[in-house]
Amino acid sequence: MNKKEKVISTYNAAADSFDKGPLGFWSAIGRETVACMQLKKGETVLDVCCGSGASALPAAELVGREGMVTGVDMADSLLSLGRNKARAKALDWVRFLHADITQTSFQPGEFDAVVCVFGIFFFEDMAAQLAKFWEYVKPSGQLVITTWGKEIFAPAYSIWAEQVSAIRPELIGDFNPWDDITTKEGLSDLFSQAGISNVKIVHLESQQALHHEEDFWTIALGSGLRWVVEQLNPEEQELLKKNLISEIKKHNIQSVKTDALIARAIKEP
Repeated sequence: MNKKEKVISTYNAAADSFDKGPLGFWSAIGRETVACMQLKKGETVLDVCCGSGASALPAAELVGREGMVTGVDMADSLLSLGRNKARAKALDWVRFLHADITQTSFQPGEFDAVVCVFGIFFFEDMAAQLAKFWEYVKPSGQLVITTWGKEIFAPAYSIWAEQVSAIRPELIGDFNPWDDITTKEGLSDLFSQAGISNVKIVHLESQQALHHEEDFWTIALGSGLRWVVEQLNPEEQELLKKNLISEIKKHNIQSVKTDALIARAIKEP
């Protein structure tokens, strides 16, 4: 299974938990990202790696019926969730496309804004993809990228890693795809590599509360950690769940870190 297939498989599986309460950080950070964009009525927005609509839907609320939001993702199960939410809100100027953004044929300068929340690190060549997104932005338009800050899901993540390692150590790697861009310096450097200057980056400090003892297990099921769960047999899954919950309870962990970096660049007129 290559990287792209792994991502698609993981997030299609995660769709069954993606919008549950303990995963509220998806929606919260999506809305914070859109708030930074200062969108206007009638604007057109491309949302890459849109998932179930955490940023596409609030963007649609701002641009209104005069505008258009196009969400693109390869996980069709997440797109189904997004379409259902759009229908419930009567946001019929949002379209969710099941497509590989690297294979689409959007035109240069087609959009007032391009946004990608927690998705840029899935591309093999992040700088090249960022440059492609920049091409899609109209003069005076904007490109916004949101990625994780440092120590995602701390302090529970270290317990997760320990418990996974005790069962299947080969499933825990030393490097996550977003590790190079968890700082303002790293993210700014990525924009520079893509030939984009004058980027402004906001550090969003964020915590996800854990109200119940199983909440971090739910987070694992509804996030990229789902890939690990899917590699385990049912007995191993139950053992991991039991040990994880026990250790989180033992250490009285009541929240996890979900810091994000939001980078915004405006194209010259």
